[in-house]
Amino acid sequence: MSELTIDHHKNVPEVIKFLLEAHGEIEKAGIEGSLGHLIMLRASFINDCAFCIDMHVTDAKKCGESDERLKELSDWEKATCFSARERSAFAFVDALTLLKTDTNYGLLRNDLRTYFSEKQISAIVLLIGMINMWNRVGISNH
Repeated sequence: MSELTIDHHKNVPEVIKFLLEAHGEIEKAGIEGSLGHLIMLRASFINDCAFCIDMHVTDAKKCGESDERLKELSDWEKATCFSARERSAFAFVDALTLLKTDTNYGLLRNDLRTYFSEKQISAIVLLIGMINMWNRVGISNH
């Protein structure tokens, strides 16, 4: 059995191009850069995707995130440095990434509605789905 990685970018370039374009459109849908990177970083922590973690730490720092907040994200529920708005988004990241059968998605959506517009919630859902897909693409070559 070969241990060589698979070059998805070479094998299906049009699909990867489409996914990158879709990802870019999701990011334009009203979630500020810092929160978007924290959302993607949180999912990448859960999925243990080292490449994505490194990339989103770097990107979040470029958006002004501190080392302290980035470290606290792995245990955001106990951290005091995140706003209620951010915590609401992180709870949804956890729910849509871990997919537990007892999750009350309605309650989580209602909490999101306190802080985000319907369009922003849709962007958050798609961003979470997209980063989970990218994590799996990355992990496929670990």
